[in-house]
Amino acid sequence: MEPSDAPKVLDYFQAAGKRYDPAPPDCLLTLDYWRRHGEQLLREHTDGSALSLFVFTPDESEIVGTVALSRITRGVCFDCSLSYTIREAQEGRGLMSEAVRATIRHAFDDLNLHRIEAAHALDNHRSQKLLERMGFERVGVIRGFLLTDGRWRDTVLHSLLNPLWRPR
Repeated sequence: MEPSDAPKVLDYFQAAGKRYDPAPPDCLLTLDYWRRHGEQLLREHTDGSALSLFVFTPDESEIVGTVALSRITRGVCFDCSLSYTIREAQEGRGLMSEAVRATIRHAFDDLNLHRIEAAHALDNHRSQKLLERMGFERVGVIRGFLLTDGRWRDTVLHSLLNPLWRPR
């Protein structure tokens, strides 16, 4: 995300926020927030603790999705957590598969991570199928992982191992 992308990011999250439960707090849906948060995302990328990516239309006029690697750790783990979102109108077109596949390649080849984990709501079958196509294996159910609509909800955890991992 470049600073000039803040209006596009805001537009994406204003539209996407209506689809998620709970919707993002209003303070996250301001241009000022995304200008400041964009700087934080760049710092996290620079220090290697996280990587937030935006999926743009070919002409770069609009953001259609996000992919993020968070909680990147090294030492004894070499792992991270993967998350992603996409505009409803773009679902089923293969864009998220392409973006997630490229992000996995980057995590394994460039960041030299050993393991990626991803979680999804129990009823999010699209996300489950995407992760399965990418080679993720179901680890189990995390009880009470997400607070949505005032209730703690269970989620399904998946992981993917880098078979070519070697210490550098």
